[in-house]
Amino acid sequence: MITTPNVDSLPARAKFLLTGKIRTMDEFGEPTHISPIFWDLLRRQFLTRAGVRLREHFLFPPNGYQLSRKPIAWTFRIAAAAFPGDSILGDNHILVLETGR
Repeated sequence: MITTPNVDSLPARAKFLLTGKIRTMDEFGEPTHISPIFWDLLRRQFLTRAGVRLREHFLFPPNGYQLSRKPIAWTFRIAAAAFPGDSILGDNHILVLETGR
């Protein structure tokens, strides 16, 4: 099991667009976050090359954002309905991985 910040979420994309900084990976983020993991690349390339299979994928919180102030989180949650992507909601990825046997 691995948890990682969701740098593909709508608030993360907005922050990058406005500031050029990756949400939760900037000077205010947790210092143990050492590298962003982009969902599309992880799923299409990294897991396959590592010989690992994605068993389950969850987003937390599942239908919104916890790291944003409530009025901002609600605005992003409503706006997320207009954008494609399976990682647009949630502040964190929770990945359950398994190796080939």
